[in-house]
Amino acid sequence: MNSLIIVSWLIGTLTITSYRSVPQQTDSTPFHTSTNERVRSGGAAVSRDLLCGACRRLHARCRRPEVRSKVHYGDYVLVKGHGILRVNDIMGVTKYDKKTKKRYPITKAIDIWVSSYKEEKAIGVQKREVYLINRSSYENTKKI
Repeated sequence: MNSLIIVSWLIGTLTITSYRSVPQQTDSTPFHTSTNERVRSGGAAVSRDLLCGACRRLHARCRRPEVRSKVHYGDYVLVKGHGILRVNDIMGVTKYDKKTKKRYPITKAIDIWVSSYKEEKAIGVQKREVYLINRSSYENTKKI
């Protein structure tokens, strides 16, 4: 009998939203992430407070991704109810609240990339437990 162990730790209960490749929700390059990858299903953006500062400055995975206090580009996260996603983008600094007509900082959040308005509406705004998956334990599962 083969056993599979995936090592992970709880990041927290985060706000889960979604985004599409439309100019209103992205920058001037809506089909590319901040790491210059093409957007794809299974990709996610994290709020700036969660992402490693060195990764943020480099727009790429930094040289010290073993530091566990932050999420790094290329890390995999398990979002309960949404599966395993790969961090390949960063969220904007603020969000605009139409009711109060004010901007608020985006913190403790993950934005899942979706390809359609229907998928975006289905996700809405949720609170879910999010786990950071040890990269080597997850990559080994792909070989099985």
